[in-house]
Amino acid sequence: MTRFDFPPNEIDLFYDSLDSNIREKLNYNELFDIDFNGRTFYVIYDLEDGNYIAVDNKQNVYSLIHDAEPMILKMKITFLEILEQIENNQFDVSAHFDKRYGK
Repeated sequence: MTRFDFPPNEIDLFYDSLDSNIREKLNYNELFDIDFNGRTFYVIYDLEDGNYIAVDNKQNVYSLIHDAEPMILKMKITFLEILEQIENNQFDVSAHFDKRYGK
């Protein structure tokens, strides 16, 4: 029997590049990537129904709402700040959707 090590995938490389204080707030097992128009986004929070909060390789935070305009919107919050809001139950999903739909 021969041992074979698989090369790391994009998610592994992204996760390993993160600062330890960000990694400890992320659940690696729930992290996945989405490719959209040649860009890769790493989903950090599931908003249900195919909508997500995600980050790019530069750790910019985005709202991905498939039936909003624009579908992908860069948020004015840092990666660590959004993780802390989520962790502390301070991220209001309903208010986020209202803002994205212009209500």
